[in-house]
Amino acid sequence: NREFIELFNPSEATVSISGWGIRTATREFDDDIDFMFPEGATIAPGGFVVAAGLEVPVADFYFDDDNKFSLGNAGTAPDGVQLVDCEYAVQDTVLYGDAGDPPDDLALADDLGAQTMGVMPGEDFSVGRYPDGVDTNNNEEDLYTNMLPTPGEPNMRGGGGGDDVGEGCGCGGKDSEPGTGDGPSEASAGFAGLMALLAMMGLRRKDP
Repeated sequence: NREFIELFNPSEATVSISGWGIRTATREFDDDIDFMFPEGATIAPGGFVVAAGLEVPVADFYFDDDNKFSLGNAGTAPDGVQLVDCEYAVQDTVLYGDAGDPPDDLALADDLGAQTMGVMPGEDFSVGRYPDGVDTNNNEEDLYTNMLPTPGEPNMRGGGGGDDVGEGCGCGGKDSEPGTGDGPSEASAGFAGLMALLAMMGLRRKDP
């Protein structure tokens, strides 16, 4: 109930994430969507959206009343989170694991088809992109760990229990053009780095 995932919109237009979904995996990604954003869900330009468990008071959306949504705690490395659009195309993948652990979940791959991992944070801290929205598709380069959780606010390095380490109609691929008009635009290449903060892993950590 204290896990959350934060999405960031680095573009200059409101974008729709209606029908977009989040997948989690500890062994491999399957076709199941663990959480789906409702119809009408949007992210303001330069804004954040937080999907979370019931004990995160600032959430825009809550996972479920029965606390069935759960993120892996990297008992074996890596564990992963994917953001998919409403056509189930993968728009962003984050993998994370304990520092120094060799990859064990060989079926999990990042957006490069490799296994670059962010470092699992300590208890009550977070892992996320810094600066917000940076996305080279290399989790080792993009993600910092042991950051203070700041759901709905810019990511902040430091303050943790250790050193920092560091698009669509909602539908469509990363290469599509942004939409035009008065309504929310379709997410596009400018929506890269959507998963700005995964500040939940350290909150319910269990030993392997």
